[in-house]
Amino acid sequence: MTVVRKRTNGQWQVLSGDHSNVIASDAPTGVSVTTPTNGVARVVWTPPVFTGNGDILKFVIEATVNGGGLAKTVQANPEDTSTLVTGLIGGTSYTFRVAVINSFGTGVFSSATAPLAMATAGAYVLPNGLIIPSGWINPATAGIFGANMDYGDLTVHEGSIVTTSHGQVIEDLDIHGNIEIKHNNVIVRHCRIRSMQTSSVITGGEGVVDGNKSIVDGLGNRTWLANNLLVEYCEVIGTDDPEINDQSGITSGGSTGITARFNVLHGMSDAITLNDNATVSSNLVYDIKVADGSHADCFQITDGDSTLVEDNVFMCHTPTGAPVTGGDGVQRVDKINGLGNAAIQIGAQTGTLTNLTINHNYLSGGYYTINSNNSGEGANGQITGAYTNNVFSGHFKYGPVGNYGSGMTFNNSNIWEATRVTNTWSGPGDTIEKYYHLTASAQVNGTVSTTTP
Repeated sequence: MTVVRKRTNGQWQVLSGDHSNVIASDAPTGVSVTTPTNGVARVVWTPPVFTGNGDILKFVIEATVNGGGLAKTVQANPEDTSTLVTGLIGGTSYTFRVAVINSFGTGVFSSATAPLAMATAGAYVLPNGLIIPSGWINPATAGIFGANMDYGDLTVHEGSIVTTSHGQVIEDLDIHGNIEIKHNNVIVRHCRIRSMQTSSVITGGEGVVDGNKSIVDGLGNRTWLANNLLVEYCEVIGTDDPEINDQSGITSGGSTGITARFNVLHGMSDAITLNDNATVSSNLVYDIKVADGSHADCFQITDGDSTLVEDNVFMCHTPTGAPVTGGDGVQRVDKINGLGNAAIQIGAQTGTLTNLTINHNYLSGGYYTINSNNSGEGANGQITGAYTNNVFSGHFKYGPVGNYGSGMTFNNSNIWEATRVTNTWSGPGDTIEKYYHLTASAQVNGTVSTTTP
């Protein structure tokens, strides 16, 4: 029997005949694992030579507690040779194995790795004096470049880099300039990127790692050029030019499928600004640049569906004096002039904003630590998604949350850092505890106010 197959989006589909010639794939080889930070494993493998006469559709990775049962299963794309497994328990030992999924199904699993204990990280003190609590992203143990840290043997590159091909890999460089992403499937890995933008007038700066690039054909159709960008294990530093007051660290424009993970970003007004199908995981943002006319946020999205924001530390303020501890045990900043706009800013101003997952982030600072601008819902539809398992510090002006898209949920898994008390908002018309720092007439520390968003 003749088998006719068609390749669509990287996958083979049978159009006629059967696919009895497709059998299970051999096992991947060379599987190894490291733990770059608390609760995270990086699994690396080599694809098998024989894939069962069928294309690799996915890799499947299993994490098993040493001496126990299956703990977590994740999948990776067919072109990947490594992936991150998050949500593991610090101090617990795990083994890992990998298999191929083709049209036959799941193939033979590799041999399990030797048991590996997940890293446990202590508190990390940033150069500006802020403390990242134990259990969150720690540059010293995560293999990320951070301020005042050893950068290793990097090759210095003077000037900006403009990508030249799809799939280009930029790694192990100390870049004195920006990166312009004009191609798909680019990887930026293990680099220190220091923006050298200068300006003689007050103007907005582009992204340091800038995926905001597109082409327009003769009919006016726009094609974005930075789809499936991966930026990992990098330090991204904004320009020190005081005239540039609106600069992003990693930005995507209208590009989709961008992943930013295990990066340290500081010195810009909008650190991470992404779009559809983005993954923002285990990043540290601090020293937000708050300048006149600047809308300073650690993470911002105004058009994007199915985006995941998880395991990040977003510090949207700089110390401006000793914090004040109220009677409820929550610390609040003694002054307000070190605050950016928000640790997380979302709004459907430029397009649809649906299926957002904002889970397990350490959120600190900001006028509203989370600010959801729902003004665009009338034109672009209901904002939908959920805030879960986030931890709020006591640094803020008006409160840890403000405004909501009508389809966003905020449940009692979100807690205060100091008291571990839940901060609950279940929907429009419900109430949420807001710990106000200032009123219109006077400073009020430790005052609890109940407000309907």
